[in-house]
Amino acid sequence: MLTDLSVLKLSSTMTRHAAAAHAVVADNISRIDIPGATGKAVPRFSDALADLNRGETVDIRDTRTAISLDQEMISMASNAGRHQAAVTIWSKTLELVRLAGGAPR
Repeated sequence: MLTDLSVLKLSSTMTRHAAAAHAVVADNISRIDIPGATGKAVPRFSDALADLNRGETVDIRDTRTAISLDQEMISMASNAGRHQAAVTIWSKTLELVRLAGGAPR
């Protein structure tokens, strides 16, 4: 029986990180018209992986720089791509598990 589902765990962690990053970008965009507002960011996935594996939340840090709509839109597109990749990995891994177990497609 398949006991090591680390790919599923990793893709789940990737999804949680991308969702947290998306929430931060949305918050930054919502505050863009506030004078003096500074942006927030989440650490790179590789830096946050150990904390996420322990079930902790993603640390949000203040960038201490002005919010740029262009940069936030780039970040949002990048986060969407990472989220989609994680979901695709998750679903393809589940397909392989089903095939290995002899379940019908």
